[in-house]
Amino acid sequence: MDFVKYSAQGNDYIVIDPNKVPINFNSQWVRKICDRRTGIGADGVLYGPHLVNGKLGLEVYNSDGSACGKSGNGLRVFSRYLVDNDYVQSDSFNIWLIRLAQSVAVQRLPAHNQFLVSLGSFCLESKKVPVIMDKKKTVLNEPLHIAGKDMSISCVDIGNPHCVVFGQPANRATAELLGPPISQHSMFPNKTNVQFVNIVDPSCIEVETWERGSGYTLASGSSACAAAAVCHTLGLVDADVTVVMPGGRMSVFIDPDSTLNLVGSVAHVFSGMFSYDFEKGMQNV
Repeated sequence: MDFVKYSAQGNDYIVIDPNKVPINFNSQWVRKICDRRTGIGADGVLYGPHLVNGKLGLEVYNSDGSACGKSGNGLRVFSRYLVDNDYVQSDSFNIWLIRLAQSVAVQRLPAHNQFLVSLGSFCLESKKVPVIMDKKKTVLNEPLHIAGKDMSISCVDIGNPHCVVFGQPANRATAELLGPPISQHSMFPNKTNVQFVNIVDPSCIEVETWERGSGYTLASGSSACAAAAVCHTLGLVDADVTVVMPGGRMSVFIDPDSTLNLVGSVAHVFSGMFSYDFEKGMQNV
């Protein structure tokens, strides 16, 4: 077995285990694997576990080959891989995010293939996101006109940058139209992930996502957390909220210290081996 593919509410990841398939990663290699026409097809690649000093280390890559600091759904997917392959024996364990040098606490829940990941606290400081907008210390509910559309935006960092948008329909057409120009706007030095939000009620929001490294996705755990964090900060929702995305539902609850907790199920899609033709093609990448 060379790889395993999982789906978290339609947000799909390929897990490649360096203990079984040692590979020298590069961005072209990742892009080829994630290509849905000429590769396996996925929103990203999870490379791990790297067993260093007793830690279960993880590297996360977006489908465009760029490195990803933190992925909520990626962490849930990787958690299931660790359980499925007997890397952990306890229902509570930690994953070490190599790029951020940060430990993430995980709990395996009694419900079938449900995992809770604690993604740490969120930060609204503009310099942390980062976002540059008229020297504002925070960007919360600020007006923006782009691509002929008016909206309000709020920006938050949860280990990666997010821009939460209100005032536009939360649907795929909007995400594909407005996601790219917002994500690549000059106010975001590192680009940003974008969420289009509709408030259903204080316990539920609908979210469509454009990711800076993967484009349109059916679901995103970090985006769910970012949207929930902003909505709660603005007093629009409770600390415990259901996030509905095209691929399914997740739960986010926010601790008093602003820690974001993400809960959702993970499905195994398939396992496989790279064919000779594919491996030969990879040698030229």
